[in-house]
Amino acid sequence: MMESMSIKKWMPAMRQPILWFCVSFLILLSASLVTAQDAMVTVPDVTGMNVPQAAAELNRSGLNVGTQTPADNAGNATPNTVVTQATAPGTSVARGTTIDLSVVLPPNARLIYDDNDITLVNITPQEMTIPNLVFSSVDGTPANYPATTFWPGAARGGYCLQLWSISRNEPKSLNECQGIDAWRTTNNSQYHFWTQANGVNQFAVQEGGIQRAVCPAAPPNSQDSPTSCEFYLAGGGRGDDTTAFVYFAYTEDAIAFINTSQDRWMPTNANTLYNYNPAISVPGVSLTFGDPNLLREEHRQSLGNITQLAPGQCIMFTLTGSSVSEPPESCTVVAQRELAPEVAFWIANFEVESVVDGVQRICPAPTPGKLTRCIIRR
Repeated sequence: MMESMSIKKWMPAMRQPILWFCVSFLILLSASLVTAQDAMVTVPDVTGMNVPQAAAELNRSGLNVGTQTPADNAGNATPNTVVTQATAPGTSVARGTTIDLSVVLPPNARLIYDDNDITLVNITPQEMTIPNLVFSSVDGTPANYPATTFWPGAARGGYCLQLWSISRNEPKSLNECQGIDAWRTTNNSQYHFWTQANGVNQFAVQEGGIQRAVCPAAPPNSQDSPTSCEFYLAGGGRGDDTTAFVYFAYTEDAIAFINTSQDRWMPTNANTLYNYNPAISVPGVSLTFGDPNLLREEHRQSLGNITQLAPGQCIMFTLTGSSVSEPPESCTVVAQRELAPEVAFWIANFEVESVVDGVQRICPAPTPGKLTRCIIRR
């Protein structure tokens, strides 16, 4: 009897730590499930957007842009548009996942032509190689015309290649061309793929078997009204999809470098700033907003590319010791850092050097108690 009673007394005492263990385990399990759910995000649909817009949307959802693969433009989609995404919209993925995109990239080449001649314009500053470029008839007599049949394998940035269907002693100059890298004439109508000869109404531009564009053939007597057709070539540089300006919004305590555009990148590492803070030891010392030594990983506030801001994104600097927590103007802060008053460049007039013309333009010191904006040609 005594033994039975001692067992009964012992069992409740044993149940108590077991009960506490179970409760603690359930609490930890619940917290883990909440954390795991918070770490998962839903992939948005970014098809139909251009790449900067898609980047902004993915970043807002806690995701990053992955590889951008040039897409076949058989459907004549708008250049610089996402046509497919590797991860389907609505899929649940871990926060920070990169989403690969298939993109009809912005044009970097242009054809200008009439029934007498055709000019291939490299509209980027980088060299364009054309070993895989082929022109082919869409209707009429089927035929393929490799570009290297007429031209060498490359054109310098801003330069052009030209082909004539009539005899000529020299190439034709165009405002779009810094010069003509190579030109040729051919009287063989079989090679006049860009004209309506041989019953052709359209011709295709292909690169490595990928259709880049379908262009209308030049009608007869069209010398006074040439046709233009733009497209992207993987052998060329990237077309310019950046803003034409840089934008600053600032007060005495904070400054934000903001991409206010709707559909373009704003580079942060292209323009040089010159600091004339009267307290600085070397007046006129230079810096760039996207300098990785200035903005490191610990300064990150949200997902995004520090060296080029997507629409609506910004980089923010505040004075050390200030109570400012929000940017002077609404934007998604990608990175933020405090600067000491003696080195903060915006408390005095500062200069921004344009990458277009090299001119240094002045942004004024902030007006006390007011928001100051400075927009400078990039």
